[in-house]
Amino acid sequence: MRTKAAALLAALALLGVDRSARAAPESNVSLRGGYGTVWSSGVNYLNDGFGASIGHRFGLHLRVEVVALWSYGASVTAANSTIAYRSAYSSTQGSVGVGYEWRFGALRLRPGARAGAIVTDGYTRVGTATMHDHHWLPIIGPSVEAVVLVARRIELGVVGEAFFVPTWIAAPAAGVYGVAGVAF
Repeated sequence: MRTKAAALLAALALLGVDRSARAAPESNVSLRGGYGTVWSSGVNYLNDGFGASIGHRFGLHLRVEVVALWSYGASVTAANSTIAYRSAYSSTQGSVGVGYEWRFGALRLRPGARAGAIVTDGYTRVGTATMHDHHWLPIIGPSVEAVVLVARRIELGVVGEAFFVPTWIAAPAAGVYGVAGVAF
């Protein structure tokens, strides 16, 4: 029995489990800024974006997070001597994520999965006619966040996410965002 317990403790140490993580649950609030892209033939509704998140760790490793992002999007224009064309899109994204938190000293590694919705907002103008376009789209996909604790409470790092829009199968998306926040 002692051999099994020693092997388990050694395995936990190798996985980087910080025994001080057994303390009270921890929450954090952070701001994000970065870039996202959509692989489709349409206008990229992500591009530069910013947002915020709030997360909470339950127990040793289970983590839940709520994220809201606004993305500037992109526009496409074309014109000739007869007619002008312009199309522009932006988006707002909200998601809930569930994942795992590993602690390696000051480093926090948080792989997980997200589900939520993205609202695309845009318009297309041809000549003098304008068509407005709004879509609510479900999203789902993986994410990974790596942050370093500075001065015991400040989190600085990066998060990467990919998501799929089940109603637009051929339009996967991904983003990379810098993270700055406070743990409490």
